[in-house]
Amino acid sequence: MAVIAVRRQIEKMLYSSNNNKSSNDAKEIVFIVGKGKHSTDKPILMQTILQLLQEEYGINACIDENNAGRIRVPKASIDIVKQKIELDEITP
Repeated sequence: MAVIAVRRQIEKMLYSSNNNKSSNDAKEIVFIVGKGKHSTDKPILMQTILQLLQEEYGINACIDENNAGRIRVPKASIDIVKQKIELDEITP
């Protein structure tokens, strides 16, 4: 379920028009995934979300320095992917 929620939010930002102020004004997206205290090895949800962002979207996200239970996605990373998508749509 968390993967679906992350995909929905990322795609909303990637494919929104420039007129949508709420998604364009954000400096970053923060996904709260928890620290994985109940995971036996590594935090499963965190690793899954980081992998999803990198492999499916090419987005470089990072773990919050102040809270290891959060993943931060800078708006610049979203903008780079958005530009690539727009170029692919224009280029024949």
